[in-house]
Amino acid sequence: MQTHIGIKIVTIISPRMLLLADFPWRGVSPKAIFQIPHCQSEIGAPISHRVKMEGYNEISDVFNRVSIASIEKSEKFHQELPKKPAPKDAFYLVRFLCLLFGLLHIMPLTFFVTANNYWMYKLRDVSSETVDLNNKTTLQTYFNSGLMITQSTSNILCMLLSSAFAHTIEVRSRVLSSLSIIAILFVLFTALIKVNTDSWQTAFFVLSLLTLSVICGVLTLFQVSTLALIPKFPPSYMKMFLMGQGGSGVFSGCLQIICLATGTSTQTSALFYFCSGTAVIFLALFMFFITKHLAFYQYYVEDKTVQMRKERLSKDEIKYVLKNIWSCIAICLIALVNLMLIHTSITGLVVSENYGVGNRWNDVFFVPTITYLYFDVVGLFGRYVGEKILITRSNAKWWVSLTVLRFVTVPLIMLCNAKPRSHLPVWFPHDWQYIIIHGVLAFTHGFLFNMVFLSIPRLIPGKEEAAFLLVLTSVGIAGGLMSPLSLLGVRIFCMKSHID
Repeated sequence: MQTHIGIKIVTIISPRMLLLADFPWRGVSPKAIFQIPHCQSEIGAPISHRVKMEGYNEISDVFNRVSIASIEKSEKFHQELPKKPAPKDAFYLVRFLCLLFGLLHIMPLTFFVTANNYWMYKLRDVSSETVDLNNKTTLQTYFNSGLMITQSTSNILCMLLSSAFAHTIEVRSRVLSSLSIIAILFVLFTALIKVNTDSWQTAFFVLSLLTLSVICGVLTLFQVSTLALIPKFPPSYMKMFLMGQGGSGVFSGCLQIICLATGTSTQTSALFYFCSGTAVIFLALFMFFITKHLAFYQYYVEDKTVQMRKERLSKDEIKYVLKNIWSCIAICLIALVNLMLIHTSITGLVVSENYGVGNRWNDVFFVPTITYLYFDVVGLFGRYVGEKILITRSNAKWWVSLTVLRFVTVPLIMLCNAKPRSHLPVWFPHDWQYIIIHGVLAFTHGFLFNMVFLSIPRLIPGKEEAAFLLVLTSVGIAGGLMSPLSLLGVRIFCMKSHID
């Protein structure tokens, strides 16, 4: 009795090449024994075939009818295997994690910036228990610009270090370590709130800036790491991440206003404020721990090709990425320089036209509501609109040109009611005028940044991680180099030549 067997095998020819052969086993007797060495199945598992044949002639006949089907790299056979359907995101936990990551992308910084009343109290004239925003001390005046310079300087150093060495560490380890360090620093700084710092006010000023510089540096590592992780998920998860990023300022601003509305002391409000921020950081840490065991997370992330350490980008790869996303980098740089010139170094000095008349809205809530919360709410709306429009190779130059026109907001903001001042007149003294100008700045900022980040995967598919890394590196370095402009703007345009 004769048999007809059709078997496809893969025989290794060299470490990088394979021979795919079809063996037509027609008329083979099951009694003779022949062993085919060095065989592998299509999925790479070693096998050993024993074929029974009668005599050398049948063996020769088999090999005479062997046909080479293809010679390819072994990776192709892995890719040809059908991929299992994606599991469901149970209770939307991974989606919620992306929202938290977006929130934490900026939130540690916004918590320091929006706590304006706390800083004004801590850096006030210690001879008085009240704060007079019409007559700020030197430390009060320069605190916001000092925050910006500190943030940008640490960003440069940590961005360069992240670009050089972050690829040698797994993404999950980077995220966990950066979040843990930020959580510890928030706990330590929160403990300082109830400490009386009047006798060492300047030292507290320096300590606060140093703490912020460390947080900003670690936050840079967190940002680079999350932008390597989030694109692995479907596009809707990147949108959720960006919405969280835009909502971080809204969250911190609302929390700050709630704390002020309780009517408690400035220190008690700040304690509740920073404790809430610390709780959000620990929540994100907990969520990131449990997502590792979710089938949805494992399907997209827990894979050898994702977790393996990547090689450093070559010069040719960098040139290729830059060629495709130059417009995105240009828009981010122009928009960032525009923002750093006036927000929050100048906008943080703007007071209500009716400040000092005894109205709680004008004296307490105007700055946190209009300068911070309103800016972030309008910016969040701009991000939503930015989802509808994408940058393409044909319209890239137009978007860069329109971004340059946004610089008109710089002199307009400087001509608002910022105090103290001596070199410029106040052309826009009314609150509604400042609100409109500030709203234009906020909307265009949110619109441009969301449009850029959502356009990158379309402009250079398959190289998203490298593209996001280059954008962040460029923005971080440019921000550090341009940060003294905020201090210069305060000194030249709005400040008195001598501050008592």
